[in-house]
Amino acid sequence: MKDLEVIECAEKVRRYCVEGSPRIAARLEELRALSFRGRPDVFFKSRLVALALGIDDSLPAGKRELRRALSRAEFAEHFSAEELTGLHAREAEEPYPAIAIAHSHDLYASLGYFSATVTPPGEDSAFSHKLEEFPNVHEAARYLRQVFPVLRGARAYEFLASVGYDAAVPENPTRRFLVRLGLLKNFAATNEGNRELVETIARVARLGGTSASEASLLFSLFSGARRDDDVEPLCLTKPKCSICPLRGICAHYASHGAPEPTARRKPIKEWSADDRPREKLIGGVKLSDSELLAIILRTGTGEKSALDLAREIIDRFGTLHRLLGASPMEIASEVRGIGPAKAAEIKAALELGRRAAEPEADDRAGDQPTVASSAELFARFRPRFQTETQEHFVMLALNTRNRVIREIDVSLGTLNMSLVHPRDAFKHAIKESAAAVIFLHNHPSGDPAPSAEDRALTRRLVESGKLLGIRVLDHVIIGAQRYYSFADEGELD
Repeated sequence: MKDLEVIECAEKVRRYCVEGSPRIAARLEELRALSFRGRPDVFFKSRLVALALGIDDSLPAGKRELRRALSRAEFAEHFSAEELTGLHAREAEEPYPAIAIAHSHDLYASLGYFSATVTPPGEDSAFSHKLEEFPNVHEAARYLRQVFPVLRGARAYEFLASVGYDAAVPENPTRRFLVRLGLLKNFAATNEGNRELVETIARVARLGGTSASEASLLFSLFSGARRDDDVEPLCLTKPKCSICPLRGICAHYASHGAPEPTARRKPIKEWSADDRPREKLIGGVKLSDSELLAIILRTGTGEKSALDLAREIIDRFGTLHRLLGASPMEIASEVRGIGPAKAAEIKAALELGRRAAEPEADDRAGDQPTVASSAELFARFRPRFQTETQEHFVMLALNTRNRVIREIDVSLGTLNMSLVHPRDAFKHAIKESAAAVIFLHNHPSGDPAPSAEDRALTRRLVESGKLLGIRVLDHVIIGAQRYYSFADEGELD
């Protein structure tokens, strides 16, 4: 998505939320005014308690609930009498229920941090100064996870945002929204996935001239991660595309269209010929991913048409790339109405598409493909490796004219290390009477930058080749969008 489209997206989401509820503009103003600088310890401790117990104290009801919680005797050890002044529950308020053991251990251990770093009364919290030391939000979040057991995973970012640190909150509905929009590729709710989500929201905020915290709040309201009585979330599990202001720039809408209404659906065979996917394809009309997949499925179920099923499949997996990487059993288990047979048909069609994307080679004797460049190797092997989750080490055996004699899978490694010995590689080259070889392997992470182990292995392979009289022409690492060639970088000498 281009920068201007990103700015347009951010502005439309803001306008939709602010026009929907007058409270949103006030909440955004509060976010801008909120700052962790110059705050006492009690400010951070009360935020920890609120977050651990799931209390939203931005609203009056949440403030009352937090007061009730802090009135429990267990917190007397962690809050001084002066700190609790004004935070005690009113006499008319019901006592807060006992805090679950699952929460208590991590919460009390986290509060103990402040007991070990006591700040003199009337002075800024030492913790507030600590937060100023971090170069970016990710380093701050990493530190919080280390010292506060209650702030695991995405909660570290949520805490930072709650105390006035400019941080986006990685919430799954927001992640789903940005993946659909085409701004985010990583759907995983891992530390790396959270980092990518936070950086994406920060980029949108920079382009839109706002803070990451504000953009995060607006996206969460739009996607349903957080709720307001007057703002109807649009990008839910089943998105409300028909009324979404982002339809014109949304990748999900471009490939899926709006979901069918929930009223009784006609079978596809009862649709007009202009609307049926198969007839549209025959007529030369460009089809969406969902419509093409519906043609492969052929039939639906009693409750869903083939197009409904196709949309649900793509919605569950996000992209065709992820669908290609799923097993038939994964596809069948994710979507009701898809059995093993239909899942196998989907996989077969996608595999045919992948093979069709590979450069065509003539295998007739004397007409094997010639290797011309590392770029050609990348184009040839990228489709094969793009869905692999393990490292594959491949050798191409070449004759004296640099024509490929044979392609050999030497090793299948782990997620981060391919186990290769020069002996295993060159025994195949000797068997094929190869004059030269080229080695290739993939990095499942998508980053082709060579590791120290990659460089050490390459040196060993080149040295072994010299001893055997077999030239090593290149070692190419295949990444998601680019590659690394040891020959191009002059590292084979």
